[in-house]
Parts: sequence; structure tokens; C-alpha cells
Amino acid sequence: MSVAVNFTRRWLGQPDVLSRIGMLAIVWIVFSLLDASFASADIVFSVLQSFAFLGLIATGVGVAMIAGELDLSVASMAAVAGILAVKMAGLGLIPAIILAALIACLFGVIQGACIAYLKINSIVFTIGTLFALRGVANLLTNSKSVLLPLDALDQSEELIERIWVFCPYVFITLAVVLVIGIGMAISKWGREIYAIGGARAESVAAGVPQVRPLVVAFGISGFCAGLGGALSAVVAGSGAAEAYSSVLLQAVTAVLIGGIGLYGGRGTIFNVVIGCLILESFIAGLIDQGATQEVQQLATGGLLLLVVAVEFVTGLESSDDRRRFPTEFFRRFGGLRRKELRT
Repeated sequence: MSVAVNFTRRWLGQPDVLSRIGMLAIVWIVFSLLDASFASADIVFSVLQSFAFLGLIATGVGVAMIAGELDLSVASMAAVAGILAVKMAGLGLIPAIILAALIACLFGVIQGACIAYLKINSIVFTIGTLFALRGVANLLTNSKSVLLPLDALDQSEELIERIWVFCPYVFITLAVVLVIGIGMAISKWGREIYAIGGARAESVAAGVPQVRPLVVAFGISGFCAGLGGALSAVVAGSGAAEAYSSVLLQAVTAVLIGGIGLYGGRGTIFNVVIGCLILESFIAGLIDQGATQEVQQLATGGLLLLVVAVEFVTGLESSDDRRRFPTEFFRRFGGLRRKELRT
């Protein structure tokens, strides 16, 4: 019984999940009132197709954020994995996608180990790998797009073959998200990730390993980015060095909207799923209203700033914190954790 209760709590999260579900409902209600045809199977299918890619990237980013870290390299890793999958298509699409995802996972594991052993700030480290991986992508392609062989195009189209409002790509994403969500909820490594994210210093005193959770978290992040990039490149029929450049902003926005804490240790993979659906539904509504790409980007950025501001203000737990708002802001975003501010 305790296992089931623990799973339910960690999978569904805290009561704020209900507020996120309410946000999703509000988005659909508002845009449906603006356009009665918005709440149609075609729009739902479009939203879920977009979710298939973003959901994988955001899940990896979400796991890293729960661990109290941030992986900025996911967009570049997705581009490299997409190129590798296209180049290895001669092995068969499934083996190519799996190999590309595993290579990305290995890179993530190495990243996590370096960050843990060397005690390097993950933002600084992954900014470096973000640029390094873009360089690798350009070397692999000679700065040109690589195309999927013609005989593999029919197989790639099967990934987005419509099954009501779903497609195989969506099913793959949901399966991966479910497995990771269950692992985070009930496994030992999941508990360790929550422990180091919620209170790093206290977890050291409690004997929680400090290396393994980061290795696992960044390994998951790398795998999700690699799988998402490989699948999307195969579906598109090509890979390019500059692909997916905007997905990091979208993933972070979706994760924060979903309720993953800025300081780690809070939120679940279900939060990530809801956040992705809110963001993709919001963007679909803007497109339905004729918004340009620039307006969509502006709205996404504004939404991110709003969520970060709300998250920060609600994180100021006492009146003293609120009076010290400017000082707290710069100290927190300078790399110190909330617990350290109490000492």
C-alpha cells in the first residue's frame, strides 16, 4: 500500500498539478471561444505531434532540473543525434534511431560524471558542450543538410501515420515518459535525484551518493534529447547542424509551466507532460489566430518570464525574504541555493 501511495504522490505530484490541469483547460476554452473549430480532432492531433518531440526534450531537461541542475546542451545533442540517425539509416531506421539515442545517453553520462566529480556548475559546463556539439554537427555535415535515403522515406512516414488523434511517434514518447516517470517515482535512483535536488548539503549528511544521481539525470537528459532528435530527423527526412535551435527555450518554458521547481527537488514527470501540453496548446491557439512566428516567440518568452517571476516570488517564504527581494534575486541567481541563504 505504501508503495502505491508513494507512486501516486510522486507521479501526480502536489495539489498544484490541479492548477496546471486548470490552465490547460482554460487555454482550450479561451481559444475555442475565439474559434469554434479550434477544439477539433485535427488541432488535437497537431498538438500531440508537436508534443511528441518537445515532450522527450522537456522530460530530460525536467529530470536534470529536479536534480537541481540544468542541461543547456539538449538542443545541440538532438541535432547531432538526428544527423547520426540519418547517416546510419543504412542499418535500418530502428537500429539507427536506437544507436543515436544510446550515443547521446553515453555523452550525457560523461557530462554528469564530469559535473559531479569536478564540481563544475552545470550551466557553465553545458554551455561549453552546447557550442562543442554544434561544432561536431557541422563537422559531420560539412555545414550542409544530410538527407535520408529514398528507400527509407516510406518507413519514416509510418512514424507520423495518423491513428485517430495519435501517431506512432506520440506513442513512443508516451512510453518513454511513462517509464521515466515510474522510475523517478519509485526507484532508488529516482529518490536520490530528488534528494540531491531538494537539499544537496543535507543529502551529503544523510549519505546519499552525490555522483550517481547526476550521472543518471544527465544520462536520461542525453537519451531523451538523442531519441527526440533522431526521431524528428527521420520523420523530416534530413538532419542539419542548426536544427532544433529553439527547443531549449521551449523545453525550459514547458518544464517551469508544469511546476518543476527552479531550485530542484520538486515536481514530477507528469508536471512536465502537462507543461508541454499547455505550451503546445497555447502555440496552436496563436497559430489558429494567425499569429506570426515572431509573435509566437515573443509570447513564449513572455510566458517564460512570467512563470519564472511567479516561481521566484512564491519561493520567498517569509516577509523578510520579500523585503530583501533585490538582494535575494541576485544571490539566488548567482548560484547559491535556497538552503544556503538561511545560514
